[in-house]
Amino acid sequence: MPRLLIVDDEPSYRKTLQDIFQEEGYDVRTASSHQHALDCAAEFIPQVLIVDWMLRDELGGSAVVKSIRKINPQLGVIIISGYPNHEFSGRLGSIDNIQWLEKPFHLADVLAAVQALSAPEISTMDNSR
Repeated sequence: MPRLLIVDDEPSYRKTLQDIFQEEGYDVRTASSHQHALDCAAEFIPQVLIVDWMLRDELGGSAVVKSIRKINPQLGVIIISGYPNHEFSGRLGSIDNIQWLEKPFHLADVLAAVQALSAPEISTMDNSR
């Protein structure tokens, strides 16, 4: 079962996405901040991360991506933002497996992005730590 971590400081976005992906068969965890996301990722080891670019946290989405990539270097990432991607695309450098979705996004777009990033070779990782 694909593992998905959703990080957003807006409870309604987290809950809506969690419900949708659980219905689709994903094992979903959610977090509201950078530290909460790291704690969750350390025990859960997600395959795909959906993260809001602008968190009301001391650290934003780019810090979440970089921190969780230390746990899972093959992590697929979907950054959601109300800002066009040219505003921040350079800040993450040349990190692979990233897709950008501008808010508001269509459900079909986020589903397709997660499916594309749920690589089969990642799903066989040992999660028994």
